Amino acid sequence: MVGILFLVGIISQICSNGLGSFLSDPNFRNTVRRALDAQPGSGDWSQTVGQCRDQDQCETVEGICGHEDTELVSLLCPIKCGHCVCEDSLSTGGNCSSLVPDICSGELAQSLCAKSCHVCGAPEEEMTTTAPCMDNVVGLECADLDPCSDPIGMIVCSRHCGICQDITIPTSPVPAVTCAPPWTTIDKIGCYPAEIVFLMEYARSDSLYDVYWEGSFIREIIEEWPISPDYIRIGLVVYHDTVEESIHIGDFDNKADLQRRIYEITSSLRPSGRANLANALNFTRQNSFVGARPDVERIVVPIVHEMHAENKNDIPAAAVEIKDDCMTIIGLIVNSPSIDYTIVSQMVSRPVDQFFYNYRNFFEMETGAKYFYSLRC
Repeated sequence: MVGILFLVGIISQICSNGLGSFLSDPNFRNTVRRALDAQPGSGDWSQTVGQCRDQDQCETVEGICGHEDTELVSLLCPIKCGHCVCEDSLSTGGNCSSLVPDICSGELAQSLCAKSCHVCGAPEEEMTTTAPCMDNVVGLECADLDPCSDPIGMIVCSRHCGICQDITIPTSPVPAVTCAPPWTTIDKIGCYPAEIVFLMEYARSDSLYDVYWEGSFIREIIEEWPISPDYIRIGLVVYHDTVEESIHIGDFDNKADLQRRIYEITSSLRPSGRANLANALNFTRQNSFVGARPDVERIVVPIVHEMHAENKNDIPAAAVEIKDDCMTIIGLIVNSPSIDYTIVSQMVSRPVDQFFYNYRNFFEMETGAKYFYSLRC
């Protein structure tokens, strides 16, 4: 999703004549290609097996695979239109040959060493839940264009064109709580003094690489944020079927010590058990903001990759209690078949689209950290 948002961010800067015009403009396509090639780990336009994922409307929109702009098609609908290429992940640094055969019997075979392990093909698991209905365009109003007559326009402006429908969120009585509206959205996090607690998942569905990338993502953000007793203070909770506070807000006053501690924590975690996000949210509300400054915002940032059927329905109630205590929830969602986007919508603060971000995998999250420290304050 980061790649798509980066792509459409470029659209907003250089497209003034409508979506239909850019499809025939080679200069536009070259600009987009250069922008994508500049992203960490982007490689070229072809999609590797570990990162290959269609946008949600590829099966719905007719004619997308025959579109003249094959480069955009390969980005939007690589699986449906046959643009997935069997290669080892760039993140291995070309070391798959030294990892074979041991890696080929584990869960990392397809995501890291697909070619070397001969496990090429479309991802084994398909998404079984409905993703949010949204226009994949940043800074560009679909209503001002005429995108709905073009297959690519129908995918990037799927909500505007009526291709998908908004998720219906069950209604419940509005609690009589007086909280100031949160001023820190996902675009503004890091701009204001705050107590920020990250919830890091390390369930058995997560690999050691995934946990490393979670920690690397947080460390990169901290490098750019103003960390101090008077501005931003960071806490860290790690969770799977149990919950533990690894760092309490105020434990560290400087970036170097804080980053070093996060590296130590992520290096020692061994994924296991089932992720119980509801327990993690309850624990955070009850413990992580003890000693918080009364005049700054309290923000909970859960990283979520697994929602097990056994406990996922407890998440909305736990989130309501956090928001009733005037805390903000910003969700970082890493796609998996178990993610229930209706529950995500109920969990995060409102409006929903300003308080969560969606990633295809942990590597994309880690490489997308730069979007959080390009502050628009």
